[in-house]
Amino acid sequence: MAKIYIDSQKYNGVSESFDFKLAIFEDIYRRAGLQPNGYIITFPTMLKRLAQDHYYNYTLSTRIYLDTYTYI
Repeated sequence: MAKIYIDSQKYNGVSESFDFKLAIFEDIYRRAGLQPNGYIITFPTMLKRLAQDHYYNYTLSTRIYLDTYTYI
């Protein structure tokens, strides 16, 4: 699934709108047939640089999807 994403669609945690990048993420995976309960598994594919560091430093993979994107 990660091959669907291009780098410019990912959220870097600094200069971009998280809500915009989240909308892209949800649209891509909805069109690919992934159910919302599976979004948490693929969520890290939308992150890069500082946002990805934050995700792994705070072990956000152990949280539910709503909490994960709220903490980002």
